[in-house]
Amino acid sequence: MGVCDMNEYGKRVAKKMENFMDEPNSVDREINDIQNAIEGYEVRGALAAGVKKAFDKSKTAQVKSEEATEITRNLLDDSFDTSKINANFEQRLDDEINNLQPEWTGFKDDTVNQFKEDKIQRNLIDDWSFYKALQLNREMKPLLVLVDDDGQKTVATKLLPIAQEYNVPISIAIVTSLPEQNLPTHLNLEELKQLQETGLFEIVSHTETHKNLAELSKKQRESELLNSKLWLREHGFEHNIIVYPYGGWSQAVANDTRKYYASGINIDSGSSQINTAPIDTYNIQRVYIDKGVSTAKSRIDQAIANKSLMILGMHSWYGQDRPYPFKEEELREIIEYAQAQNIEIVTLKEALQTYGNVIDFPNFKMGSNGESTGTIGMLERSPLPISADTPLTDFKPDKITYLEFSVPTAKTANLPEAFEGNYGFLITIRIKDSELYGYQKYTLINSNNIYERRWDFERHTWNKWVKTEAGGKVQDSIIPVNNSTPLTDFESNKITLTKFSVPQAKAADMPEANDGKLGFLTTYRVDSSELYGYQEYRITNSPETNPIYTRVWDFNNHIWHAWILK
Repeated sequence: MGVCDMNEYGKRVAKKMENFMDEPNSVDREINDIQNAIEGYEVRGALAAGVKKAFDKSKTAQVKSEEATEITRNLLDDSFDTSKINANFEQRLDDEINNLQPEWTGFKDDTVNQFKEDKIQRNLIDDWSFYKALQLNREMKPLLVLVDDDGQKTVATKLLPIAQEYNVPISIAIVTSLPEQNLPTHLNLEELKQLQETGLFEIVSHTETHKNLAELSKKQRESELLNSKLWLREHGFEHNIIVYPYGGWSQAVANDTRKYYASGINIDSGSSQINTAPIDTYNIQRVYIDKGVSTAKSRIDQAIANKSLMILGMHSWYGQDRPYPFKEEELREIIEYAQAQNIEIVTLKEALQTYGNVIDFPNFKMGSNGESTGTIGMLERSPLPISADTPLTDFKPDKITYLEFSVPTAKTANLPEAFEGNYGFLITIRIKDSELYGYQKYTLINSNNIYERRWDFERHTWNKWVKTEAGGKVQDSIIPVNNSTPLTDFESNKITLTKFSVPQAKAADMPEANDGKLGFLTTYRVDSSELYGYQEYRITNSPETNPIYTRVWDFNNHIWHAWILK
């Protein structure tokens, strides 16, 4: 936000504060306006929430309106770079409030606390947002990540020379309460920054105090997760990834981790597993170097064959007192083998940009390759009319909503290619009761085109449609088809046509067949998954009514929904 924008914004916020101080009944409405005004979410959200609390608590709010306005003007009307707001926001509040009456210290405390809460709530949409991840059928390639636990001095003495020699990155999981203690055993803050500056080291969380998260209370666990994240963020390290100490994992751990991190990495549970899409985002598996070089090589081969993700775990500080001490020559041998096999070695963040799931619920996951596991509640037909302008917030959360369109209804809805005589069906995915995760896919029935778009949660509108090819031509069915033929029997990325005579329609139990009607069936299978399946049955010997029946595939129960007469 430029200087002029900040000045204008300061004046606008000041005016709004004057308005709602004069009219208490309008507080909620004005706060909402401030929070949704323009760029600068953390500042406006913090100010709005802090001012509201101060207003509610203060018995002399009317008297203080001028002081509140002055604070806002001083904070926002100055010429300072928004990139520096995080660093100086609290200090600036201290400076502004220092000479005011004691009751306004509550304004400062509430504002700063809300500022921190707002930052945390946005943690999953930082610099590698959902919108970068939400791309079906990304090119899958085998990847290898090297992860060292605990952040001890041996990273600099043993791993740094290897990383430089082979020019490969290494991810370090650190216990964030230790670097500023300047211990003789662990890397301090300056050493961590120096390692990061080489471009070869990624620093991620190993919790705040290296506790087993599965053995903690919910409050203790969330403290470990949150404090570690905030420390990493404050010092410019990767704060969206955590490596669990001691393999302390449970579903409760995963649920709490989900609030603060984009992924959680576990230990080698004994079976030395690799990770295939869709990945278990909060229980990603590692292969420990302790299992031996031959095991590591075998898993590299497996990752290559299956286009999967392998994470090699190690403790570079393990010495001769350990059953399996760390040996630099073994790590060198593994790296050389991986490079000889042309498997790329990347950081955890880079790996998750390729393998991160498109949709990730505890009970349902769609991988970056379009494959899915689990269930996501009920697929349902929209009970309301939908147009291209229908906002995400009109759709039910945690649902996949579909609606089919004819040419006239597609024109009314202003959908792609409608005025070219094309029609199709629209699928809308809304994840959680928020605006962070929204996706639409419009599949045309009478062409090979598919349109996709994402919801822009900051502008509260849909992004532009992106056109893709369906990947195949219309084809006649090469298999016998009846009313119960499952979607999985049809070829993926194809539109399949099946013609029925009256006897054939009766045998296949097609709509109105017993009334002497014949027709043709169009089956659209969008990809290799079961998520997007649609059928349209047109009766051809009723010229007066031209009835058309439609239905979609229920991927939860692996059956077709009932026919609907359009």
